[in-house]
Amino acid sequence: MEFSLREYKCGDEEFIIELFNRAFNRQLTYIYWKWRYLDNPNMNTNLINLAWNKCRLAAHYAVSPTVIFIDGKKHNSALSMTTMTDPYYRGKGLFTKLAEQLFEKSTLDVIYGVPNENSVKGFTDKLNFELIKEIPMFKSKKFNLNYKKNNNCVILEKFDKRFDDFFIDMVNEYRIVTCRNSEYLNWRFIFNPINEYKIFSYIENDKVLGYLVTKTYTIDSTLIGDIVDILVLNENILKELLNIAFSSFQIQNVSEVNTWFNDNELFKVLEEFEFYKSNKIFHFIVRDNSEKNKEVLFDYNNWYLTMSDIDLF
Repeated sequence: MEFSLREYKCGDEEFIIELFNRAFNRQLTYIYWKWRYLDNPNMNTNLINLAWNKCRLAAHYAVSPTVIFIDGKKHNSALSMTTMTDPYYRGKGLFTKLAEQLFEKSTLDVIYGVPNENSVKGFTDKLNFELIKEIPMFKSKKFNLNYKKNNNCVILEKFDKRFDDFFIDMVNEYRIVTCRNSEYLNWRFIFNPINEYKIFSYIENDKVLGYLVTKTYTIDSTLIGDIVDILVLNENILKELLNIAFSSFQIQNVSEVNTWFNDNELFKVLEEFEFYKSNKIFHFIVRDNSEKNKEVLFDYNNWYLTMSDIDLF
């Protein structure tokens, strides 16, 4: 059986969507695919690699381009995304071949991701990824309180240019952080076609000093809240934003709140809101594609990550 490997071409999305349905027995909508891969502000369709058996799409591997800053310097990077093989063609090593070809041809410095339990060893054993952290999910059920609202905390409809200035101020606070300028944030949260998010921001003298993004969803008739992104100047601002976020959750009758991020200095604030470590974990893997930054990249404490840095939330 022969396969030809090539990059995405316009029109292939029809076959990609069909393959997703065959591989996972669920639907991938064109509107979501377009948002993730074509509307991405760092759009690069060369990062979608396909394996064909004659006219039939047999397998697919793609990464979603991002920008990260390492010690204040910009680097091309990507979030490892959709890995899928037609059930008829499984066991032929197509995923590894697609990924190796994509990484070799790309100009990416860093690829990172959170694969499922079944996929981790494939990335680490065959594709030179390093498993650097099992990230725990934190949960809280602290409600029925009179949350105090600071007048500097506001709910916004979109991210404006003030968030560009805020990210410039914050970029050197962490050794590794993904770009969170207004263009990226609006794409990630405002234009997302499947999730609705709420933006809470702390603004003083017309200057952004922090923000927090939430969403809610239902599981078995239980309303759950996620705090998917956080970036704040200090602990006090985080506390004020959590107050207004929990007040909003309480009004909506949310039963529990989930979050994770890895700023150890801010964790004491989470403790005030009675967050505890749950049994759910996420396998965070990293590949140093440039082979120049291993020492920095493979230390989880150097990263600033939130739930929004992966595609699950």
